[in-house]
Amino acid sequence: MSLLTAEEITNLYLYGTTTTPCDLASDNYIRPVQNAETLTSVNVNEYMDTGPGRFASPALFEIIQLFFTSTAAANLAPGTYSEEELRPLLGTNQAIIEQQQWLYLDEHDDYTERVYIWNSVAYEIDESVTDFVVAQNGGRYIENISIIPFSSAGGVENFDLKSDDWLANLGNDLFLRERIDPSGIGRLVNIEFEGNRNTRRYEYADYLNDVENLVEETIPNPITLYNEIIALTDRLFANGTIRFLEDEKPILYGSGGDDTIAGTDHPVTEVDFSDHRYLDDYVANGMHYLAGNGNDTVRATDNNDVLEGGNGIDALYGNTGEMNCAVEKGMMRAFTMPGCSAAAATMPCMATPGMTPSTAVRIVICWLAVRGRTR
Repeated sequence: MSLLTAEEITNLYLYGTTTTPCDLASDNYIRPVQNAETLTSVNVNEYMDTGPGRFASPALFEIIQLFFTSTAAANLAPGTYSEEELRPLLGTNQAIIEQQQWLYLDEHDDYTERVYIWNSVAYEIDESVTDFVVAQNGGRYIENISIIPFSSAGGVENFDLKSDDWLANLGNDLFLRERIDPSGIGRLVNIEFEGNRNTRRYEYADYLNDVENLVEETIPNPITLYNEIIALTDRLFANGTIRFLEDEKPILYGSGGDDTIAGTDHPVTEVDFSDHRYLDDYVANGMHYLAGNGNDTVRATDNNDVLEGGNGIDALYGNTGEMNCAVEKGMMRAFTMPGCSAAAATMPCMATPGMTPSTAVRIVICWLAVRGRTR
C-alpha cells in the first residue's frame, strides 16, 4: 500500500473510485443529496514515516519536552506513568499538535501533493501503548513511544476541498474548487489509517537529536505556491482526471435536485463554463448537459448541444444548433428543438410532451447519426 496520489484522491472525490472512469458522460457521478461519502485507507507507518507525519517530531509535544527538561519531571517518583497521569504533574493540558503542510518544506519533492491532499493535519501520542518511565536512579525514558494521526472523527482524515485553515480555504474558494469540480459533484473522502504504528524506546539523547533536526515552519512565497498548485491541476486535466468532456463538449452535471440550467452557467456552483480555465475553449463545440434526477429545466446554448434530462419531469429547450440532441429517461413536460426541423429528413424527431417511456429504455429525440452510439 502506498500513499495517495493527487490523481487517486481527486478521482475518489469526484467519482468514488481511485481511477478515472472511461465514460464521464453519466449522471451516476452526480453527488447524492445525502451521505455523499466514500472511503479509502493508507498505511499508518508510511503516512507517519515518509508522508506528512514525518514532520510530527516527538520533540514538538510539550509533555515530552517537560518530561526530559523540567524540574517537575526531575522530582517525579520512580515508576511508570501514562500520558493522562503525567499531564497534571507536569502542568500541561496539550494533547495534540496541529500542522499546516504548506508551512513545511524539506528535501523531498512531495510538497505540492502534500499541501493539496493533506494540508491541515494533527497528531497525538498513542496513550494505549506509550509509557513514561522514571527509573530508580532517576533516569527518564519513554517506552513504546508512538505518535499517530489525530482527528475529531476518531483518527479518520478526510478530503473535500474544504478547510479551517485560512490559506487553504482561500485557495479552495478562489480557484481550486472551481477548476477541480465545476459542477459540484465532489463528495467527502474519508481516509482511514491501517496497521499498527511501529514503536521504540525514546531516550533523552533521541530527544536532543530531534530538537537539533526539527524542520522549522517556513512561510512560502504565495506566488510560487499558487503556481505549483496550478501546475498540479493542469496535470490533472492533461491526464484526464478532471477532463469533463464528451465528444469535446464540456459536461455540465446537475445537482440531483430540481435544476434550472441555462447556457454555460451552473445553477448551484455558479461556475461559468465559458470562463473556465480548462473547459472554456470547448464551449463552442456545444455543451453536454446531464441534469440527473429532479424536475429539471434545461435551456441550451446556440451551439450543438446534447441535453439529457434524466429521471423526473423535465423541460428541454434546444436552441439554433443544427445538431442538437436530447435524451429523456423520465417524463417531459416541455420540449423544443429548433434544429430538428432542419435535419428532419435524415434524423427522426420524436417530441411528445408527457410521454412516459419504459424505465428500461431511454427515448432519444433528434438522435444524431454522427454520434455513432446510443446511451
